[in-house]
Amino acid sequence: MSCQTPFQEKHRIEFGLTPVQRAPDGTITTVQCLFCVHIGREKRDGPTIKRQRTKNVQLFHFPFRPECYKSHMQSQHTDEWAKYQTLSPADKLAYFNKKEATGINAFLDKDRDSLTFAISQPAIVDDIVGNLFFNPKEDEEDDDSEPITKANTMKLFKLQEDGSYLVIIKNSLRFNLAIEHVYVGLSFRQTAAIITQHRNLCKNSKLAGLNDHMVGQFVRVLLAVALQLMSTIMNQKHVLAFSLAADASSHMGVSLLDQCIRICVEGVLYNLHMVLVPFFERHLAVNYVKVIKTMLDTLCPYWRSKLISISSDGENTMTGRHGGVVTLLEKECNNLVLRIWCVPHQLDIVVKNTTQDVLDQAFYKVAHAYFVHLRVQQNLITDMGSKCPNDTTRWVAFGSILH
Repeated sequence: MSCQTPFQEKHRIEFGLTPVQRAPDGTITTVQCLFCVHIGREKRDGPTIKRQRTKNVQLFHFPFRPECYKSHMQSQHTDEWAKYQTLSPADKLAYFNKKEATGINAFLDKDRDSLTFAISQPAIVDDIVGNLFFNPKEDEEDDDSEPITKANTMKLFKLQEDGSYLVIIKNSLRFNLAIEHVYVGLSFRQTAAIITQHRNLCKNSKLAGLNDHMVGQFVRVLLAVALQLMSTIMNQKHVLAFSLAADASSHMGVSLLDQCIRICVEGVLYNLHMVLVPFFERHLAVNYVKVIKTMLDTLCPYWRSKLISISSDGENTMTGRHGGVVTLLEKECNNLVLRIWCVPHQLDIVVKNTTQDVLDQAFYKVAHAYFVHLRVQQNLITDMGSKCPNDTTRWVAFGSILH
């Protein structure tokens, strides 16, 4: 006869569990792991790891067995579980309350059906979200679209008497769905179209009235909250230093400036993707530095005393010894700054130059001309069902073509 063990209340604190489903008589039938809810499963690293761990919250069903709890904690939350076991019962009781108070929940009023976000640093809204991410030259998209003025784009941010901003989302379901669809890679217009289809099929009036401009407004709200959270981390007293990585690229004709930071918090080193900013000016070092300084001045006013290293590729605009981006940022700092030249970029230059020197550049020239010839042979492409890859400036692309 199988053991029909009910849920024991002491296991709530001992293993970090909370009931989510009960039988008609009030008996607990399902509990969930609070580590999964507030922290998530730990990542697996190693050459033998081929698949990522699921992001689903672990559920335990009746009958309940402590060995199942322990096995899950040790395999999925190894570090957090080890730390949790060293806490006193009182600290365990408050452990997940602290976790819930961090991240986006710190700026979210969950006592109402609507969502309320408080942005206490107005410069994030004014200088970053409202300026760096807005191009006034593109005031109109298409003939069938309404004008996208700055006032319309930023209308969800309501200025308060104390100078902060407040955002109230009255339709939380529509907001959450829009963010989830953007998260998986859909454009604003695709997100609006899909949610409209959901509304038509499900007959749910809460999903009505969404367009791509509203999705953009939702994303700006989330961006402001994320930047405020990052600013809070960077300005903590025990965070003494951080490093910056900056790179420029383009996507679909739009120039972008990518910025990442590496920062140590409570003994753990984190790589944080700070922001990917659209770049509307000429590709000059002074313009890049202007954008980076605006970001850092807003998020961490004392960055000149905390920035200890800058990494970038070897392009002259970034590393020029007189007017490069790294050089200009180094002059802004109050201390010596370690300059790091991206190793893959150095390798790219060496391999590319070596390849071009084979047979006095004749090999590369003939191979490149042959690849260009193959890419325009439509009958051959149709017969083979594939097209010769494009020979870009990267040596990896040239190697894949030869292969």
